[in-house]
Amino acid sequence: MGDIMKKIKVFLLICVVLSLSILTMSCNKDSKKSLLDPKKPTEITLWHYYFDENKYILESIIDDYNNTVGKEKGIIVKPIAQGTILNLEKTITDSANGVMNAKEMPNIFSSYIDKAVELYSKDKVVDLNDYLTQEDKDKFVPDFLQTSKSGEGNLLIVPILKSTEVLYINKTLFDEFAKEKNIDLSKLKTWAGISEIASLYHNNKNKYSTLTENSFFGFDSLPNYVVMASKQQGLEVVNYELKGLKLDKKVLRNIFDNYFKNIVNGNYYEAGKLRTENLKTGDIIAYIGSSSGAAYFPSEIGIDDKIIPVELEALPYPNFGNGENCAIQQGAGMAVAVAEPKKVEASVEFLKWFTDYEQNIRFASDSGYLPSVKEAYEKGKFDTFISELKQRDARLSNLVKVYEVAIEQIRNGKTYAVKPFDGAYECRNILSDTLQDITKKGLEQVNSGNNDLNYDEYFNKWIESIILDAQEKEIPYEEIN
Repeated sequence: MGDIMKKIKVFLLICVVLSLSILTMSCNKDSKKSLLDPKKPTEITLWHYYFDENKYILESIIDDYNNTVGKEKGIIVKPIAQGTILNLEKTITDSANGVMNAKEMPNIFSSYIDKAVELYSKDKVVDLNDYLTQEDKDKFVPDFLQTSKSGEGNLLIVPILKSTEVLYINKTLFDEFAKEKNIDLSKLKTWAGISEIASLYHNNKNKYSTLTENSFFGFDSLPNYVVMASKQQGLEVVNYELKGLKLDKKVLRNIFDNYFKNIVNGNYYEAGKLRTENLKTGDIIAYIGSSSGAAYFPSEIGIDDKIIPVELEALPYPNFGNGENCAIQQGAGMAVAVAEPKKVEASVEFLKWFTDYEQNIRFASDSGYLPSVKEAYEKGKFDTFISELKQRDARLSNLVKVYEVAIEQIRNGKTYAVKPFDGAYECRNILSDTLQDITKKGLEQVNSGNNDLNYDEYFNKWIESIILDAQEKEIPYEEIN
């Protein structure tokens, strides 16, 4: 009798275990069931910073999605431009912080990784590791995927497009000047060469210079310059290990001299938001800018009521002589905001489709950016597309020239991105804002008629202002004399 009861108990126990297993499997199955309903479409908002032609391309791709895959799945994507990336970052930050009259957070938004890290720390964006399979992630270029993660490995943005920075030159004006002064284009490979040529150009008026300015060169992004010029000299100034700023004064002095001295002496020029505008008016004839800006390089410039056709020359990012030859790797990905599960699911589903090869290569090649998926590089398809561009439309020649330089930098691994941490974005701004501020003071002294600048004093004031800002914002820093 005892043995029979034991067997009955074992049998009942097995039945209970099996029942629980079936119930668990059923729950898991239900938990993975899509919340989307084609009969009741889910609308999601997407904030971005693209404008002009790039805005049109993005919205065309989204229209295609809404009318096909989106309709099948029950997803409607509503793209909304928010101006420049700086405007977008301010708007999204205000939304995340609940600032009065701020707009409601979007479901998807263009974001650099450092901003995404900041918002993740406030529980405003999701970790996409929880939503993407390994297969989903394996389609991306490994380095691009890595720079979409926080230092702790949280996948906070989906890599959409990438860019690097190249040296843009008004070849028409440069060739004329170079011929007159016997200057070789190869001199532009280093910062020392650019500085030397800029000084020579500034002190030699030519028929294409404006009446008020005669500068040679400008920067589109000062934060990028400080970060890259540091890296080229072996310093990660925005430092992940420190979670703050590593201030090597010897390295920073080289950066300061190249920027401050040339700006106050008129060799470099900076006014307005975009250097392409300065180039259009003849204020400069060269600048460092994003490879994604190739489409905006002017085909002609206007000086003293004269319209002058110009040709573009693109060169690799310059370096500090014997320093490491590398350029920035950048490009805002897209983050998904914390929201109700249905909205998050819809957002992830769209981004998975948007980053498939066909859409990614279309957006990249038509907008001037570089694709983020491995397939574009592994199978040589992007190279094929470049060849087709050359044959298709002569007006795309600028895009082709920049692509050839940019792709080479990406393929050779000669790119760098700051390893993200909470505060990295603020660190970049501290470096550039303080450098800009101290340079303005130097310009004010020159404009007042006093050209006797004490560069050592101005440099020390720059370092002091960096430290003061870091202390006020409670950002760690380390000084190296």
